[in-house]
Amino acid sequence: MKCSVIIVFVFLIFSGVSQDSLNYSWVKKFSFKLDSTSVWNIDRLENHYVSDGKTIDKMDSTGKIRFTQSVRSSGGMSTLEPINTMKLVHFSQEQQTLCFFDNTLSLYQDCIELIDADIINASLICSSSQSDRIWVLDQLNSTLTQLVFSSDIPSVSVENLAGILEVNEVTQILERDERLFLLDSDRGIYQFDIYGSFVDFYSRENIDQFEVVGNSLFLLINNTLVLQSTRSEQSVEIALPVEDVFEFRIANKAIFLRTPQTVHKFELQFLE
Repeated sequence: MKCSVIIVFVFLIFSGVSQDSLNYSWVKKFSFKLDSTSVWNIDRLENHYVSDGKTIDKMDSTGKIRFTQSVRSSGGMSTLEPINTMKLVHFSQEQQTLCFFDNTLSLYQDCIELIDADIINASLICSSSQSDRIWVLDQLNSTLTQLVFSSDIPSVSVENLAGILEVNEVTQILERDERLFLLDSDRGIYQFDIYGSFVDFYSRENIDQFEVVGNSLFLLINNTLVLQSTRSEQSVEIALPVEDVFEFRIANKAIFLRTPQTVHKFELQFLE
């Protein structure tokens, strides 16, 4: 019987299946060329968003370009983040702005100046499960803020991250299922609730990137995918089917692996 990677991982963690007894295969679905300097992301429908800093291209799940939009006036792009399938945010660290686009890549509203929210050194952002909110990290001032755009609810702010948690440098922030995660690649992953209260810490060195699905951490470490439970210390290592992977995404049953010149779509299947 073949199962998706997520279902099987839950089974592995709670049934005690050993590392040596794993029987799995990577099934390649398709790939497309993408230069390593481009910014790339995907949404839940497997639409791809790619930017070279001058334009944004929206491609469907087969790699066909559906929409293109110029972003020259929006400043150098640092992050391109799908909020949902209908809304996309462009973050420019250079200009300290957030610009929102709809599902046709039309500008959604005027760009937001982060200085108006008393944020002057934003370095990372991530979307929230609530589409009117964005998490913003000010690395220099060691402050994490959840900005709220469409209501009178005050923003949530966590100050002095370096002092409280001994964080060296945050390289990724991610919200999943009303849980916020911060990656310090030298130390591990910190978990917070949606109010900014510290919940847990998962110690692991040299993490290049991570994703969270349910109670599972998917960690990219030295071209290996490490699957770790958030409920125990058990983990499973999965060898990747291609070399030089430096970025990945998970959507539906697929895992997208990015190498310096290509994005590959795979499904990871286990045989029982």
